[in-house]
Amino acid sequence: MNGTDDAARMTAFLTAAASRPAGLLIEGEPGIGRTTTWLAGAEQARRAGFRVLSARAVRDEQQRPFGVASQLIGDVEPEVLLALPTLQRQAAEQTLWGRGGDDRGHDRRAVVAAFTAIVNALAEATPVLIAIDDVQWIDDATRDLLAFAGRRLRGPVGVLLTERATADGAASWLVLDSPDAVTRLRVSPMEPSRLQRLITDRLGRPFPRATMVRIAETSGGNPFYALELASIAGVSGPAPAALTPALAELVRLRVGHFDDEVGRVLLAAACQQDPTVDVLAAMTSTSVDRIVALLEEPETQGVVSIEGNRVRFTHPVLSHGVHSQAPPELRREMHRALADLATTQEQRARHLALAADGADPDTLGALDEAADAVDRGGDPTTAAELVEMAIGLGGDTPARRLAGARFHLSAGDLDRSRALAEAAVAGLAPGGARVGARLLVAATLMCRGEFETAATVLQHAMADAGEQTKPLLHTHLSSAMVQSSLGNDDVAQRHSLQAITHAERLGDPHLISQSLAVHVALRTRRGLGLDRHTLDRAIALEDRDVPTPAPFSASAVDAVAPAWLGRLGESESKLRSLLAQSATRGSEPDVQWLQFHAAMVDVWLGRYADAARLAEEMRTRAAQLGGMHVRVLAAVPAALAAAYTGREQDARREIAEALAESALPDGRWRTTWPPVVLGFLEVSLGNYEQGLGVLRPLLSHWQHAEDSDMTMHFVIPDAIEAMVALDDLDEADALAELMERDGARLRHPWLLATAARCRSMVLAARGDLAGAERAALRAMAAHEGDTVPFERARTQLLLAELQRRLRRRQAARTTIEGALATFDALGTPAWSARASAELARIQVLRGQEPDLTASEQRVAELAAAGMSNKDIAAALFISPKTVESNLGRSYRKLGVRTRVELARRLQADQPRPDRATDGDD
Repeated sequence: MNGTDDAARMTAFLTAAASRPAGLLIEGEPGIGRTTTWLAGAEQARRAGFRVLSARAVRDEQQRPFGVASQLIGDVEPEVLLALPTLQRQAAEQTLWGRGGDDRGHDRRAVVAAFTAIVNALAEATPVLIAIDDVQWIDDATRDLLAFAGRRLRGPVGVLLTERATADGAASWLVLDSPDAVTRLRVSPMEPSRLQRLITDRLGRPFPRATMVRIAETSGGNPFYALELASIAGVSGPAPAALTPALAELVRLRVGHFDDEVGRVLLAAACQQDPTVDVLAAMTSTSVDRIVALLEEPETQGVVSIEGNRVRFTHPVLSHGVHSQAPPELRREMHRALADLATTQEQRARHLALAADGADPDTLGALDEAADAVDRGGDPTTAAELVEMAIGLGGDTPARRLAGARFHLSAGDLDRSRALAEAAVAGLAPGGARVGARLLVAATLMCRGEFETAATVLQHAMADAGEQTKPLLHTHLSSAMVQSSLGNDDVAQRHSLQAITHAERLGDPHLISQSLAVHVALRTRRGLGLDRHTLDRAIALEDRDVPTPAPFSASAVDAVAPAWLGRLGESESKLRSLLAQSATRGSEPDVQWLQFHAAMVDVWLGRYADAARLAEEMRTRAAQLGGMHVRVLAAVPAALAAAYTGREQDARREIAEALAESALPDGRWRTTWPPVVLGFLEVSLGNYEQGLGVLRPLLSHWQHAEDSDMTMHFVIPDAIEAMVALDDLDEADALAELMERDGARLRHPWLLATAARCRSMVLAARGDLAGAERAALRAMAAHEGDTVPFERARTQLLLAELQRRLRRRQAARTTIEGALATFDALGTPAWSARASAELARIQVLRGQEPDLTASEQRVAELAAAGMSNKDIAAALFISPKTVESNLGRSYRKLGVRTRVELARRLQADQPRPDRATDGDD
């Protein structure tokens, strides 16, 4: 079905039909998805326990009377037929089942009565659904039968029909016992994102955003039309695309019978986006009254509509078909007339191009000027189309290839951008222009995550630049980003410093701004802190009117860097502003980059639904852009949102795909985010060994680096929790110390808080509960300066456990109730369960602790001491199975899951007379 509203309507219909006669008529244009909705409804009815009688009508002038009715009851059991009165049974056998001889002698009323009796009899045992597809083609006898039977149906019977949308309503004859029992569902156009998934799944390849927008607009959201258009997308070039045979025939049937004069007016309307009667009159040298008269027949037949002075085709595919099927010379004539009437630079250039049949210099110049103008206005898609028109007319030059590559890159068509840029490289000598072409090739590779190849291309660009300062500067900037993505932070930093040197030498304020912004971003990203003074200078020098890739933009760095340092509120507002600007004036790769950071901020703020929505938008854009990198960027916030909200299988699916996309031959990953998310998921589920197995390779790489990759600050807390659970305390201690160091150095509130929590876990594992409590309280104090509610609740959970073990039950109860309230409000079920289990332990009154039996106590003590089940069985002269049973009961009673936790619990439950207690004990 096309949406939640359609699904709700279907459910409501079946609910009604389960108790009384009800009808639902699914209507819509051909190909819009009526049959798909009908099939889904029939299947839903079967699952709900309905007996489904289905048939599909076909257009056939020689249809057999009662042919569709025969399909409906063709598999009804013989005993139902035998229960009918003799006359009805004979009529049904010969007319509906085709048994016996000639059926012409039977009274049609007996056939109708037999059908009605059969349906009512079936409905006595189970609800019945009569389902007919394409009811406009049913034979007259079946139509009359259903019209008669409809008023006489009793009990739980539903009638589900589909018909093509018509003005008079082909199924108006269907009347049930209640006047309002029949409702209509008009299948709505498919949303662009669902249309894209359908096309990608069916055709096995994605399409750029600009292409998808054109397909969606021309198809009007009709999935059949969209698939037909997509099947030839990119084949016909910039000229008006030909239609597939199926769509061409559809258009011919709708408009092919009009005379030449009407056809000429329809073509004039199809040649423009917003035709008016006045313009059509001027184009065709005809009076307004004559235009209105000529359009009367197409309007009556539903081809066009006239709204005031404006003329509209009733479906975009009709306009597209009229235009593409017109004789070329007539089409060019119309566009020449429109070029003279055009009111904008773009319209004039476009119509001149569509009127031309060669490389006219004036037309090519008009296209170049219009492309630059619309690009400055923030429309790279249209700019790319205009350049492609110029190239298609014979104006294929290196300069136009470069311009087209740049426009296509911004519009998100990476394949076309790279093809044009590589063609430009082949046609240029070393120097600034060829460097620019190589930089565009590298940009497309970076968008796809092919950083090694991009680095090679940039090396060639460096050689082409020679001693030219500006080309060298741009090459160093791109090289800095590529090397950072490859994990070569020192090399990346050197490139950024060289870019600054060249920019200062040139004295270009905006280029200085870009170089400083990249340098600040790289330093902040690798944990060296935010150089506020340098970033402020970059912002002051930035020219916001010059299109700048987001990673090079001082404003974008100013929006993202605070998030890396835990200042989420500051980052959120700036990101929201930049995304709003990008919606009207941003390149597709930049929008994806900004959306990733905005989605991650939503995750850290605990707004998982918002993060998931952004991730879904990113997924749609990623499919249009293509390539590994953007798909992984989309998968990370989607997986995190799923992991936090307890959708384990969704999270694992997203992570598995991202890991497969980003895997390197040496066992590492192109980006650390997918294993970071997997590690968090495993730790959340208590799978500490698996979680540490995923996170340890990241730790090993980081511990040998000279500085801190900011991503690692999200890894260490989960790694430390897993290490403590697995009793690997020395390494956990060392990691906690590094976190404390970085938190103090960066003055990062979230990092300070989680570092103190990790220190608390290590101290508690070593038996220093008092020190652990002090560390946990320091963590809570640090949390007052951050905005990450989940991490604060996570620290509360640890503090409550410590307070319980120190016999401070009242304080523990207050603390854990706060944690549980936060986890519940955020919608994190795994962590809510943890908090609930801790609250259950706290609420057990003194003297009512869950006592272990003597045998359970002995087994638990030996297990806590490190003995295996087999050794325990030998020591106590019992079977290993008995050991397992006793140990399982002990785990449940004490609320633990591992032997390490068991040892701590047994130790904690020993009386501690030196500890202060709350009065409620």
